[in-house]
Amino acid sequence: MTDDTTLSRAEHKAAQAARVPRASDRAKRIKLADKAANITALARTPPDWSPDRMEDYIRWALRILDPVRGVDPVLEAELDAAIAEARTAIAARR
Repeated sequence: MTDDTTLSRAEHKAAQAARVPRASDRAKRIKLADKAANITALARTPPDWSPDRMEDYIRWALRILDPVRGVDPVLEAELDAAIAEARTAIAARR
């Protein structure tokens, strides 16, 4: 799932939200693993983002991934664990 670099940030997010639910199961698994890794990184090596921006990223990731739940329970559990860890780290930064 290559991203179109000519799109604005908002257009990119909208395109991804539309594309992911129609993707193959393999592509959905890759997206789940990628977002789980990104969210784990938010918790363990946070970027120079405000806690609100970090939470916005998590909400956006869930908007993308909630429609594909059911494709891989193991990856979904890893995603949920990453989100819990990130939210704990975000709360500690507030």
